[in-house]
Amino acid sequence: AFNRANCLRGSGRAAEAAHDYARAIKLDPAFVEAWFNLAGLMSEQGRDASARRHLQKAIALDRTYADPVFNLARLEFDAGNLLEARRLWVRYLELDSQSEWAGVAARGVQFVDMQLAQSAG
Repeated sequence: AFNRANCLRGSGRAAEAAHDYARAIKLDPAFVEAWFNLAGLMSEQGRDASARRHLQKAIALDRTYADPVFNLARLEFDAGNLLEARRLWVRYLELDSQSEWAGVAARGVQFVDMQLAQSAG
């Protein structure tokens, strides 16, 4: 179900992909990649609340999996929740400090810090 969902998503068949991600999750509720990929699909469709819930579930299932932490930080940032985005980017950097995405997270933290400093003073 998971691999089929990935193929369907790649071919632009989002509704069918969502169904198969859900089927994969039903078969294995602890399948963190299925939660993560379903969140990505929801985010692509502008369904941010659903994406947020799925990312939170992925994080709860595997606290060492950095990707959902980064994506949740991005969602929070886009929603204007700067403090939560910062908290999540800091957590991401604890999990991954070396990748290209770590650089993006570090710049996100710096940006939020600059915004907070400007609003404080």
